[in-house]
Amino acid sequence: MLQGAVLSCLLFNIMIDDLETAIQKVPGVSYLFFADDLVIWVKCSNIRSLEDALNSSLLNLATWANTNKMEVSVEKTVSQLFTLSTKQHPFHLEYKGLPLEQVSLCKYLGINLDMPFTVYPKAFQPLHNTKQARAESFQLTDRI
Repeated sequence: MLQGAVLSCLLFNIMIDDLETAIQKVPGVSYLFFADDLVIWVKCSNIRSLEDALNSSLLNLATWANTNKMEVSVEKTVSQLFTLSTKQHPFHLEYKGLPLEQVSLCKYLGINLDMPFTVYPKAFQPLHNTKQARAESFQLTDRI
């Protein structure tokens, strides 16, 4: 089937229909699909639990991909930690034995996800003049 063909989206959705079952096998793991993109996350109180949950979910994803003859692009797959702590928290996630790159800024669906969330303070600051309002609006739309 050619990419962009009328039936390709429907067939792809049918193909990945059971993927959410594989991901949900790990308690506390959440996910979001958009087209052929997948985001997996977990909310934990410590790094060890976070690593265990996400690595288990990634193992389930690898098993599902092998069973369904699908490939996950490890080169496009990254990990990112969001925390209120100011300390560095190294963590290790891997897919099929390959470590996932850890990033502090990731773009997903056109939205920059960074740590700390720097877009929010700017969004709620009062604007003093029209030029600043236009510049702030441009900056927000540029980031989103």
